[in-house]
Amino acid sequence: LLNVGPVTIEPALASFFDEPQLAAARNSRLQSFIAHALRSKGDQALILVTHHVNILEFMGQNIGSGDMVLARVNPDGHLVDYKLFRSP
Repeated sequence: LLNVGPVTIEPALASFFDEPQLAAARNSRLQSFIAHALRSKGDQALILVTHHVNILEFMGQNIGSGDMVLARVNPDGHLVDYKLFRSP
C-alpha cells in the first residue's frame, strides 16, 4: 500500500463508534498493541490507519478527515506528544 511492507488488519484499530462504552478498553488494547509493535518492528516506521473515534480517544483531540498524526509514544504505547499534519 505505502511500499513499506504488508498490510494487516488489527482489531485494536477497529471503530467503536456505535459502541462508545468500548472506548477505554479499545484504547488500552491499542496501547498494548503499539508497545508490542515497537519491540518487534526494528527500524521500520509503524504506520497505523484508524478511525476518528480511536484517534480522539488516543490523543484527546479531534482531527480532521485526512489529517495525519506523527505520534511519539513511550515504551508502554502511551502518547507522549505529537505533530499534526492537516489535510490540504
